[in-house]
Amino acid sequence: MRRLKFLLTLVCAGAGIASLSAQTNNNRIDRETVEEAEKLLGLEFSDKKNDLLVPGLRQQAGLLADIRKFPLANSVPSAMVF
Repeated sequence: MRRLKFLLTLVCAGAGIASLSAQTNNNRIDRETVEEAEKLLGLEFSDKKNDLLVPGLRQQAGLLADIRKFPLANSVPSAMVF
């Protein structure tokens, strides 16, 4: 379930990023976005489950946006141990 939520987050975040130029709200994840992401992944959840996914996906998309804002030069080596 964690992997599924991660995949949906990435797809929804990608859909949100793609629509940034047309919209001023850059955290535009709603039930319709989740349903479209499900279609891309070949999944189908009930409306109730989609409604439960939306707040967590919005939070995850916000966290991913924060990570992308962090300036990281190519000269910084990647982590070898986590």
